[in-house]
Amino acid sequence: MNLDQEIGNAIQRGDLQHAIELLLKYAQENGLDDLYNDIILLSGRYHRNETQLNRGIHDNRDYTLESNRINSALTHYIKQYIGEEPSGSGKHKRSINKQTIFISYSRKDILVADKLKKGLLNENVDVLIDEIGLMPGENIESWIRKSIKESDYVIAIISEDSLLSKWVIWEALYSLQAQDFSQTQLIAAYIDDIFLEEGGVDKLLDKNDEQIKSIRLRINQRNEKRRAIDDLENDLKRLTTINNRLPFIVQWLKEHLSVNITQEAFDSGMARIIAKINS
Repeated sequence: MNLDQEIGNAIQRGDLQHAIELLLKYAQENGLDDLYNDIILLSGRYHRNETQLNRGIHDNRDYTLESNRINSALTHYIKQYIGEEPSGSGKHKRSINKQTIFISYSRKDILVADKLKKGLLNENVDVLIDEIGLMPGENIESWIRKSIKESDYVIAIISEDSLLSKWVIWEALYSLQAQDFSQTQLIAAYIDDIFLEEGGVDKLLDKNDEQIKSIRLRINQRNEKRRAIDDLENDLKRLTTINNRLPFIVQWLKEHLSVNITQEAFDSGMARIIAKINS
């Protein structure tokens, strides 16, 4: 039985501890330091989840949710590492034909991101997405930079919510910069076309301005009470960045062909994305 099959069987049995032990052994034997460190962190999450259930800190719903996340992470690592030639440097060596995709999305579009992730995994594509790869306590910006640099493609899910998201705007800008010094390519996949509408940018900027006004009002209220405003200043900076960079992002979207993955066009859009990745 192949190692990936053995680990898969352990996951199906619900024996996550055995699956973790097998992956740790594989990483150690092949000098895969990055994988070993990631699985050590995942092992900590597993044992903490079990302990919190036994102590009554977690109810069954929370326990099952975290178990499913650990399950997904294990499946991701199997697809990413097992069956590929490990390098002597202790780092994962990407196979020649296998592509790695980073998905950039707004939290409000998580269902679409998950559907896209599953479609890509079915095509034997490695997918980097924060719900799987980002570990508790890890710096978000550092993880995003590393993930984008190591990816062949960044798929940005474009929507009204994502265009008003600090992280999606930042990820898109960083991906465009990455194209200048790596093989990373940006694919825009939209689930609504507000960015194509006449006056669409102004609608988005007006909405963002309302949030800026609200934040400034709260800052004034806290200042009057001599309270700290660090979090609000960070929010204000985020919203100001969106105002400054949104027109550039929308212009780029208009000048480059974006893929339609709205509900009625998802299958055809998915096929176009796969064709681009395999080209």
